[in-house]
Amino acid sequence: MSRNAPNARLVSAADKLARYTAAQVTAAVEVLRDRIAHAHTDSGEGERVHTSDLSNPTERAGLARYMLTLELENLRDSITDACAVLDQLAETAVGIQRACAPNVKPEELKLCKHGQQGREGAVEWGDPLCDRLPVKLGMCEREYMRYRRHCEQHGIDRRKDYEPAA
Repeated sequence: MSRNAPNARLVSAADKLARYTAAQVTAAVEVLRDRIAHAHTDSGEGERVHTSDLSNPTERAGLARYMLTLELENLRDSITDACAVLDQLAETAVGIQRACAPNVKPEELKLCKHGQQGREGAVEWGDPLCDRLPVKLGMCEREYMRYRRHCEQHGIDRRKDYEPAA
């Protein structure tokens, strides 16, 4: 295996996430939304007796919508938790790389916050305290994406970012 090859377990997990889990979660969200939308009372002239239990169609429909909504919220929380774990894993890996960088003095290390300086709208989209390692145009992935979106929203030409330095 190449020294720079991505971690095989993470590649496998990412493939499973992209090909299987994301589709299953999307389908589950759609099913829940559909069931919530269609959980209503019968319009028939059936029972009209009010009791303390859930024999009332309106109460049953309300409880069904409530339980389905809880399931939807649990699913959303699980997605948020999974994303947070992935973010934490990446931050831990970057921190280890930063701490173990060979022969680099901390004051010589170029960080994302340095790559943001002088860029159009950095005050609006940037994080002047970002100590992540740069991956693109001297910025971390998060700040680069924010910069790119800012440029797209404001019609800023980014071709100069890719011109070779003279």
